[in-house]
Amino acid sequence: MDASDWTVGLMDCDEEIALEMCMTWASMTTHTCGVEAFECAGNECIHSVYVCDGNTDCINGSDEIGCNMAVACPTNSFQCENGKCVSMTFYCDFIDNCGDNSDEENCVYPNCTVDQFKCDNNQCVDKSKHCDLMEDCYDGSDEKYCDVCKGFQCYYVDCIPEHAQCDGELDCGGNEREDETDCHYGGTVSSSSEDVEMPIQSCSVEEFRCHNGPCVDRKWMCIYDFDQYGYQRGCRDVTHLRNCELFNCRDDMFKCPDAYCIPLHRRCDGIFDCPRGSDEENCGDYQCQGHYRCHGEKNCIPVSQKCDGVKQCWHGDDELLCGLICPFDCTCYGSVIDCAYQSMSSFPLFNGQDIKKLNMTGNDVDVTQVDFRYFQLLGELDLSNNSIIKIRPRQFEFLKNLYLLNLGANKIRTIEANTFYGLQNLRMLILTGNNIVFINYGAFTGLYNLHTLHLTGNLFQAESSELFIPLTGLAELYTDAYKYCCMVRKHQEVQVCSPPADAFSSCEDLMANQVLRWSIWLLGIAAFSGNFFVIVWRIKRRTWEKFTPSSFGTWL
Repeated sequence: MDASDWTVGLMDCDEEIALEMCMTWASMTTHTCGVEAFECAGNECIHSVYVCDGNTDCINGSDEIGCNMAVACPTNSFQCENGKCVSMTFYCDFIDNCGDNSDEENCVYPNCTVDQFKCDNNQCVDKSKHCDLMEDCYDGSDEKYCDVCKGFQCYYVDCIPEHAQCDGELDCGGNEREDETDCHYGGTVSSSSEDVEMPIQSCSVEEFRCHNGPCVDRKWMCIYDFDQYGYQRGCRDVTHLRNCELFNCRDDMFKCPDAYCIPLHRRCDGIFDCPRGSDEENCGDYQCQGHYRCHGEKNCIPVSQKCDGVKQCWHGDDELLCGLICPFDCTCYGSVIDCAYQSMSSFPLFNGQDIKKLNMTGNDVDVTQVDFRYFQLLGELDLSNNSIIKIRPRQFEFLKNLYLLNLGANKIRTIEANTFYGLQNLRMLILTGNNIVFINYGAFTGLYNLHTLHLTGNLFQAESSELFIPLTGLAELYTDAYKYCCMVRKHQEVQVCSPPADAFSSCEDLMANQVLRWSIWLLGIAAFSGNFFVIVWRIKRRTWEKFTPSSFGTWL
């Protein structure tokens, strides 16, 4: 008996009957979007990283409502140089999401560990994924120059998945038929030397036999699908798709009229999978109610298939950030972690390499105890209002991708030399409200890309008038005294410097002018002489007035 002899009928699946197999009738199930997902107004789910990104993912556009994109990018977004907003999750992720590559420009990627394979684009993937017939590096370099086959090695170079051996179809090139040699599914099989009559291997009760010989799991009966390698699931000769007119599909599948079932992600995916293309009809307003909608696409997958280790969505967003666990007492939006005002004395435990933005404001964290080597892909770090007193030199040197650092409203009194060394991509530094009293020469060494510096709330003394020389890219400086503007403008011109000059403010050194210096000396001498004459005159006059009455009486 082969697949062509099967018929579909009703039976009691609780009874054990020979040569029968059961199917499960579809039933309505309750779906929830789960973690790292946003529920649209139409009860469909999308990944949370695509909310307020300027692109409509929910069929009704509810993911972009109230985002106010015309003013600025949302809090959890990265603003591209072309004005586009993308999720912070996609900052330095090896993919040009901005369209102008500004989210990948100047990124410094961490070194791979001994358990990882380094791709040609500097991406790191698990060593087990090297040469596994699946491209895990975005540039595909993990599948190039492979010396070892982790599947079945053909005679002529080709490496095929292990399950493709003895599946009834020839996959290896050449005439040797090595992938279908010595296969025990019965019949006359051509071996490497001669035709051999092979014994028939019986299928188990959970299997059925394909027309071309192999036994396959009966769960693939009347289901049209392909695995991650692109191989047909079930029978390679598709005999498992026959006589499916009355077959009832599960509720997470689509029933092709008078034919087989296809997985939900193949509905409205732009490819005809049903015999007459009915799976691509009415896709303009197709809704994924109770399911997950793939990013930028019309097709959906069941929520249960999200983070199952297999990419069903074209962009792979169904497997995005699956290993990230949000710390207790924190709120997570993709790779953005918000732990503000949670009375924490240390950083929470999480996989720091996945984090692109961290908000720790309003806690009591001692930054001298934090090892920032585990946060090398951070783009934004907020440590304001943490009662920080001291920052060690080179404290942040591993944060080479950081472009915003907020240290405002702390208790830092002194900024030592090389405090910010290593922050080569830092664009904005906020030190507002620390009451800083002294900044050492060399404190800003290495900040040659810094664009904006906030120093208000700090009437500090600078060790050197050349304090701002390392800030060659500085465009905006905010302080409490105009004298700091004079210091920075001695070496470069900035676009904005606050506070502006008033009637009594000047950056000119009057004492450096020879004529003015002699004039001031003459003016000082004249003032001294005049004051001396007045003092002598007043002393003499007081003495004269003392004797005037008695002289007047004698005259009388």
